[in-house]
Amino acid sequence: MDASYYTRDRYTCDDDCLYINFSRMFKVLPDGSIIGVRWMSFDGDVGTDKYADGYDPALDVATFSLAVQQYETTFGTEQGEAVGRFYGSNGEALAGTFWYRRGGNRIEGTFGGKR
Repeated sequence: MDASYYTRDRYTCDDDCLYINFSRMFKVLPDGSIIGVRWMSFDGDVGTDKYADGYDPALDVATFSLAVQQYETTFGTEQGEAVGRFYGSNGEALAGTFWYRRGGNRIEGTFGGKR
């Protein structure tokens, strides 16, 4: 898993942006053989929109819900979501769950990482 976090102070997002990519994954088939699973990518804003009316930084939570990233070559064929939360006194760790569907195959899992 690779995770990249971009703060709203450096980019034009309404809020902090998080990108999560899963790669180098494998699946064991019923006959015992192993095949590679194509990479998956999720992205989106984190927390609440600091530019919205009534924004309160005390309510800006450290959770995320990211949509699957679509590409021109696979438009409309991918579905999924990654949801999770930041942990630690400085948000240095994250954990969550994900599901992903491409080409009739569904993949589900959990993830976690620490900076």
